[in-house]
Amino acid sequence: MVFSPQYNMLMFCLSSYSLTDWVCFLTFNIGNPTVEAVPTGTRVFIGLLQAVSVRNAGFQVVPLAAVAPALKFVVLDFHVSVLKMNYRGQGCCTSP
Repeated sequence: MVFSPQYNMLMFCLSSYSLTDWVCFLTFNIGNPTVEAVPTGTRVFIGLLQAVSVRNAGFQVVPLAAVAPALKFVVLDFHVSVLKMNYRGQGCCTSP
């Protein structure tokens, strides 16, 4: 099964956003008492879940008030970038 170049680019962008968000979650929260209270293996898994599900469904494993301030900026930046990709070419943001 061959996918279109647009689909491949979208999947590459979303995968790289999720990977970057996951790595940022793990590195920016070093020393954060809320996140450090979770065992390491579970912390890696909840970091992955937080990176993937925040954009998709809005679920949060760790409240945004408890994470590092730099991570809040990264999450906001990714939300805006994915929003632009989702609405491109669907007619809702284009003039008639």
